[in-house]
Parts: sequence; structure tokens; C-alpha cells
Amino acid sequence: MSIDGRDSTEVNAFNLRSRLALSTRTTPPTLYCPFPSRVNPYASLIDGRTVDWAWSVGLVDESRATRLRGSRIGWLVSRAFPDAQVFPLQLAADWTTLFCLLDDGTEKIDEPLQLERYLHTMLEVFRGRVVPEFDDEMGQAFEDLGRRMREETPPEWLAGFTQRLIELFNGFQAEANGRAQLLIPKLEEYLKIREVTVGLYVEFEFGALTNGIVVPRSVQQNLIFKRLVQHACNIVGWANDIYTYKKEIMAGEVHNLIVVAMRERGLSLDEAVDWAVDLHDTETRLFERLLGKLPSFGPEIDAQVKAYAGMLTAWVRGHLDWAHETGRYVTADGNPPSSKRWQSFMAAQMASGTMPFSDMAVPSSRRMSLSSLADALMPTDPSIPSPSSRRMSLASLADVVLPPPDSNPESEPARSSRSSVVD
Repeated sequence: MSIDGRDSTEVNAFNLRSRLALSTRTTPPTLYCPFPSRVNPYASLIDGRTVDWAWSVGLVDESRATRLRGSRIGWLVSRAFPDAQVFPLQLAADWTTLFCLLDDGTEKIDEPLQLERYLHTMLEVFRGRVVPEFDDEMGQAFEDLGRRMREETPPEWLAGFTQRLIELFNGFQAEANGRAQLLIPKLEEYLKIREVTVGLYVEFEFGALTNGIVVPRSVQQNLIFKRLVQHACNIVGWANDIYTYKKEIMAGEVHNLIVVAMRERGLSLDEAVDWAVDLHDTETRLFERLLGKLPSFGPEIDAQVKAYAGMLTAWVRGHLDWAHETGRYVTADGNPPSSKRWQSFMAAQMASGTMPFSDMAVPSSRRMSLSSLADALMPTDPSIPSPSSRRMSLASLADVVLPPPDSNPESEPARSSRSSVVD
């Protein structure tokens, strides 16, 4: 065994990719979900407008806007909030678009202190206390979203949303601390972090805007209620991990349920997938049973609790439906993570000895600091607009992390100009 563990038979950050070639799975796992599918009638409108918003604040250029459209993020929130009106649904969609780009960007940074400072700055920008730099597209997006929320939502709602945002950023920081050490986290540790970083605690705050849901704080502390919310976060987070594990392993990412299970339980890749599916399905059945065990808090509060529970089930079902239609859940060759084309791609790469991101490459080689990534890309890639300085913000990583263009012939053509999403 080498000193850094590359030759070890134990699963570690250096030898994960070789496990992919040993997988015999050719079809996507089937996940248990007993809840009906629903979608908001404004889904197509919202999806187009959130791409327009991302363009208007500089998060994406024309080519990246096409790829963002393939992600269909507006459809995700439209499935999660099927009864919402246009304004609150648009606000939720724009936040979710920003969250997805931020989540992807933080995974590319190995320097925890740099990430901590950046996230703190974004929080202050969101609060309106700091003006973002002109070429910081992520900062421009946070400024715009924060301004709209301050102008158009109740102060008490915004305070709750901001607190959830702080918790999410703390989760990103915890992941970065482990990633910097190239450590696969322990299962118990990972599950706690994943419950937060999946981002649903922030999303659930939109229920007050989209559905008028107001659950008293005392009810939110009820044990069964808290468990229902936790189960919903776990179900969606684990489903996400199950659908993205190949993509994430190829990118050198170790914060994934399948990866953690392989390391801690000594499983092969396929065994870990089966284990994760069983864990997901068990969690879904627990969630399903708890829905019928909520106590009564009085007629008026019961109606609010029922609406909140409906929002949770809509997220569980909506994310699963969206997972099968989004362009975000693809692997390095642009194919769905369980397709036969992907299997052929991997076999050919291994046979030719040119497998991308080989085991001898340190996983962090794809996750540079913001400045070093700018230095690497700016002089050589004319397709990436040059910022006004040698820095590159997290948003500029969108060209790295966004999925390939949507090949669906029914998708809308790329817009040729920026436009506002404000009614």
C-alpha cells in the first residue's frame, strides 16, 4: 500500500473511479414513491422566466442558458408547488436556480477558508449590506434576489428564510472542510450534513408564500412533525445521491451516500447502490406511515399542518419525477448515469487506457481555487467571456457544471436577449 492510499483495496478518494468500470448495473434503480404526480399549470412559463432571470443577472451566457434550460429547474419547483401562483413560484424558481449553481460551484473549491469568506460575503450581499463587485455574477444574483425579497415579502418571513440560508451555508462549509482533506465522511456524519445541504429546509420556507402555510412554532417542535420534515429531506437527498453517484464519482466528489456506504460498510459499488435504494425506500415508508399519525392541534392549525404535509409529499414526488427529465443528472460523457451508452463509454475508456480522471490523478485536481481556475481558462478558452479582472466568481463555474444542451425537440429555443422576470 502506498503512503497516500492509491494502491489500497479499501475504498478511498483516490481509487473510487476504478469501481465504476466494475459495475454491471445497466438500468436506473426504481425508487418507492406512493404519492401522485402533480405539476403547476405555469410550469413552462416559470421555467423560461427563470432562465431569463439567470441571463439578466449574468449567471449564464447564451450557450450556458441553453444548458440551464435543459436542467428544467422551473419544472422542479412547479412540481413541488403545484398550486402556487406565478409570483411566489417565480421567486422559488429563481432561488432554486441560484442554489443549484452555488451548490455545484462550492464542490469545486478545496480551500475552506476561501469558501467561508465568499459565502459570508454572499450572505451580506443578500441582506443588502454589501454591494457585489461588478464582475461577480453570483453576487449580482444574490443582490437581486435579496432586494426582491425585501421589497415583496414580509420581514418575519425573510428573517426565517435568512436563518435557513445561514444553516445551508454552514453545511456547505462542513463539506468543504472534509473535501479539503480528501476524506470520505463517516455515515452518521454524512447523513446529518446531507439533511441540510440538499437545500429543502430553505425550499420549505416558500410554502408560506406559495400556499399561505403558517405552522406555529410550537407545532413545528412536535416530534412527529419534525420527523416528517426530516424524512422528506432525507428522501430527496438520498434519491439525488442515487441518481448522481456516477457523475459525482467521475468528478472526484466523495460526499455521496453510495460512496460513503462503500467505504463504511465494505460494499461494492452495485451493492452500495442496492443498500442506498433500500435505505431510501425504508425512509419513504416511514414517512408514509407518519403522515397518518400527526396529532390534532385544533381545526385551524390542523388545516395548516395538512397543507404543510402536502407540500412535503409534493417535494418527494416532484423531485423523483424531475430526476427522470432533467439534464443535470448526467455523467462525464453526457449520457444518463445508467444508460448502456455510458457503460460502453466506460468500457472503451478502460480498454484504451485513457479513462478520464484516472486513479493516479488526485481528485482535487478538478477543483481549483477560483483564481487558479480563472488563470487556467481565460488565456486558452475563447468561448468563456473574460471578466474584467483575473478573478473568477463561483458563477463562472457554470460552464463546468451545467449539463449538456437539452436535445428535446419540444424545448424552447434559446433567447437572444436578456429580459426581466418581474411581472
